[in-house]
Amino acid sequence: SLRGKEDATTAHHRTLKKDVVGLFLLADIQYENGIARGPEVTYSIELEDGIFELENTGDNGRWAKDLKSGVDSVGIGRGATKSDGKINMGGKPPVPKGKSHFDRSLVKEDDSQARSPEQQRMLDELHR
Repeated sequence: SLRGKEDATTAHHRTLKKDVVGLFLLADIQYENGIARGPEVTYSIELEDGIFELENTGDNGRWAKDLKSGVDSVGIGRGATKSDGKINMGGKPPVPKGKSHFDRSLVKEDDSQARSPEQQRMLDELHR
């Protein structure tokens, strides 16, 4: 399971003792079982011990409107509670922290000279 892990020795609800930063994830779930309801959007955070769905963020997801799933990081303040694969934010939205360190560009701008014309053409085609 991708859900965050809670071992049997921990309390059912665990309060975060310090601020944490993790990768923002958005799931847009489409139901196809004939029930006439719109898509359900869930917000999650990937931490070192798993993926946790964020709940009770207090602002109906407005905090996430400019974030990119799998690219941007968000901060969770101490006092939020972890339980059963979810983090209850207690009515406080996560804090956007910018691009995740996993999204760093490893090619410098001036490295384009090192590519052959064929490599550059193929790269340009990929970015169309």
